[in-house]
Amino acid sequence: MLKTLRKSRVGGGSYMSLQWIVVVLIGFLFSINFLYAEPVEAELSEEDANLSIPVNELKTLQSLLVVKTNLSKEIKLLGKELAKTVAPSEKQIIDKQLESLGQELAEINLNFEQIATDLHSAAEFQDTNKKFNLKEDLGSLVEPIVQEMKHLTSPIREKNRFRDEITISVQQMLNALAAKENLKKLLEHEKDKNLKAELTSLERKWKRRYRQAESRNNLAQAQLDMLEAAEANTTFLQSSKDYFREFFQKRGLYLLLGFGSFLGVLLTSKLIYKYIIRHLPGMEGVDRSFRQRLIDLVYRSLTIALSIMAPMMVFYAFGDWLLFSLGLLILIGLAWGLKYTVPKMWHQALLLLNIGAVREGERVFLDGLPWRVKSLNVYSELDNPISGLRIRIPIESLVDEVSRPIAKGEPWFPCKKSDWVILSDGVRGKVVGISQEMIELVERGGAKVNYQMQDFLSSNPRNLSTSFRLKEIIGISYDLQAECTGEVLEKLSAYLEEQIRHEGYDKSLLNLRVEFEQANASSLDIVIIADFKGDLADIYNRMRRNIRRWSVDACTKYDWEIPFTQLTLHQK
Repeated sequence: MLKTLRKSRVGGGSYMSLQWIVVVLIGFLFSINFLYAEPVEAELSEEDANLSIPVNELKTLQSLLVVKTNLSKEIKLLGKELAKTVAPSEKQIIDKQLESLGQELAEINLNFEQIATDLHSAAEFQDTNKKFNLKEDLGSLVEPIVQEMKHLTSPIREKNRFRDEITISVQQMLNALAAKENLKKLLEHEKDKNLKAELTSLERKWKRRYRQAESRNNLAQAQLDMLEAAEANTTFLQSSKDYFREFFQKRGLYLLLGFGSFLGVLLTSKLIYKYIIRHLPGMEGVDRSFRQRLIDLVYRSLTIALSIMAPMMVFYAFGDWLLFSLGLLILIGLAWGLKYTVPKMWHQALLLLNIGAVREGERVFLDGLPWRVKSLNVYSELDNPISGLRIRIPIESLVDEVSRPIAKGEPWFPCKKSDWVILSDGVRGKVVGISQEMIELVERGGAKVNYQMQDFLSSNPRNLSTSFRLKEIIGISYDLQAECTGEVLEKLSAYLEEQIRHEGYDKSLLNLRVEFEQANASSLDIVIIADFKGDLADIYNRMRRNIRRWSVDACTKYDWEIPFTQLTLHQK
């Protein structure tokens, strides 16, 4: 049992991720179940509401029936008149009138059926055999998305359409009334029978137009009232709940399965990758061969492709063309965007295969610092061997960089932690902190000084912890001119060596030279050059003062005069 538990804990991150996925899926299913649940009382109330037929609908149906009857009579009269007519021009006129009246009658029949069946949505009466044609967009691929958007916005569009029809029909009724009044006046004063017959025909025509406009107005008003009544009986919260319930009933399960297939492919791929690493030695090493890098790159590419294809295959298998079209459009958009990044992706692939411009184990200059390429991967690792800095950067950051082989003895950084440095501004301190952004120094006495990385490098730091040189000059009197290049130098050198040995600095002394510097205006200058190891870097200034002190003590011991600067006046 313990062995089983131990095995199950290998890759504990994957196990914990799987637990969270299961919890999320269970919660998601409960939410769907909640959305599916509907109160019985609500269903009964809706059924009771549907049983009550508004009185306005009956009135509208009666007015439409009257219009239908009148149109049918006019069509019959025109048909008889057409049979009696001999002239071709008159037949053509009557045919056009019959065609117009037939279209009006068909529209009235459709309106009558809409009111009677309570199917007021125009989408219910569209020709189902009509092919969708959207040449300006993506044709049939966009059709499911457009249809879904039409379905979602159909109540708003229907209300606007009915309002527009009401406005137009009211204006047509006003125009028809004005025409009827004008024709009535003309008929009252006209005596010619032929003209009066023509005016009478026009009057009947405008009366018919008025009735048609009135019927359209009544129909649009009734349909608008029905929509507004339906919206008034439904709260925003209820409509939102109905929308989400309808969405999950139709596509929630498909989305859940698509997301599950995506996660399943990723988890399966991760487990297979661990198995490959375990059974193919060197797959995770720094010095991987080209074959191993190629296997890794191909496997990652297949993982990405399969994880994208898995949800699409789920949508295709269940026949949900809306989700499938959305996914396909997203993929097309991504592919269209990626066409500009193909060259960069190609360079990234070369880098992952270690055959690009940047290669493992070489030196690359990045952000003002030299770095050693430790490993190339999706997230590559770089380090600076002297400063101890390490960074992890995405592979695309190295696409525009170039590395070169590392030469022996190349400088990487001016110092490392615990080194003593002197900067060009005179600050001397011990390096206690190095980061990619800041350098922290501690001066003698404990004061801390911080520099930004580029400011620190531009200050030309001098590292004292390897070794350092002190150079001091002391002047002696011209009375010692005969001995200043021989005996004085030997005695001073011996005295300094004795003092260095006496105070315990001899083990750190690398070199000591005492030489004649120059004949100055008031003195003969002697230079003392002393090289010390880096272990005395923390007392750099003390050693400078010691050399000065020992030089003065030697002058005192051997009675050498130390002159001062003199001012000479010349009188003419």
